[in-house]
Amino acid sequence: MYLVNIKFRKIEVSNFTPKDGPEVKIHFNDGKDKFMTKILADSKPEALSEEVFKDARMLAKKQNRAWDTDDVLNDVIVVRIENEDDVLKRMASFFSRLQEKAKYIKGSRQVSGYLFAVENYKTLKLDF
Repeated sequence: MYLVNIKFRKIEVSNFTPKDGPEVKIHFNDGKDKFMTKILADSKPEALSEEVFKDARMLAKKQNRAWDTDDVLNDVIVVRIENEDDVLKRMASFFSRLQEKAKYIKGSRQVSGYLFAVENYKTLKLDF
């Protein structure tokens, strides 16, 4: 049995297009610093947070699998997320804030305000 602890480090907006929505880069550590990118769809922030957790767990399991042994217990990988409840709430709150600001940007009609809002949007991040 192999135990993997995941600690989320930060989430930052890497790109934004009005058509596709925000693309975020999620930094985490499972023994090694890693990141994944995700385009946020227009769905509930809680569901997006759960999906990020699921993707991080699957990525950690894939990369920590021992292929060269015949032991059954080496195939079992337990993935734990540090401060799971707190991280889930903060992540959902951040995604909700991103969605609200994206709706504001999409509804903006002034060019100068739009460009400023997009540049400001790309600087948003959440540190854990």
